[in-house]
Amino acid sequence: MSKYLLGFVIATAAAAGCGDVPEPLVIPGPTAPSRITTDEPFVWDSREELLDWVANAVTRGPITVEGDGAAAFIRVRLDFNDYVMRGPDLVPPVAGVRGARIRARLRPDRSRSPVAQAEDVHLYFEVVDPVVPNAQSSMRVSLPSGEEWLDLQLKPALYCCLQPLTVKYGYVPFRSTSPATMEIDRIELTK
Repeated sequence: MSKYLLGFVIATAAAAGCGDVPEPLVIPGPTAPSRITTDEPFVWDSREELLDWVANAVTRGPITVEGDGAAAFIRVRLDFNDYVMRGPDLVPPVAGVRGARIRARLRPDRSRSPVAQAEDVHLYFEVVDPVVPNAQSSMRVSLPSGEEWLDLQLKPALYCCLQPLTVKYGYVPFRSTSPATMEIDRIELTK
């Protein structure tokens, strides 16, 4: 009986004209066009440059830029929610990227428990021709809590950055297991 049912389904599908499937409609997501040219190529460390990471249609959460000029920094109020900070579109995409550096600090909220001892900072790249199809190229570094600014080299995931990447943009997701404030003074793509 099941052979007849299968034959009926195949015959019905063939008669319905399955061969004429229209192309899928792709709706592009929001973009983050860059509003300025950085003083150093692919280094964001002034108020105007850091605003490219914060003031766009994709970044969401309690993420602000504090201070002026070269003394400015990004402030992220971490809690148990998911937030994201999206870097500017790199037009044309940047070839030869092998890594990233940040200058940051993690300030725990000592009035609440548990107190953050460290948080991982993840940076994901949207790349042209990924090394592993359908995989995101990512980097990570652990940021210990403290009052001092730390210069940190983000370490690539196993499959990321074995070969130089061509990067369209980067983004940083945030989520914490304890309330804290992360501050980022500089973001840099390295070749």
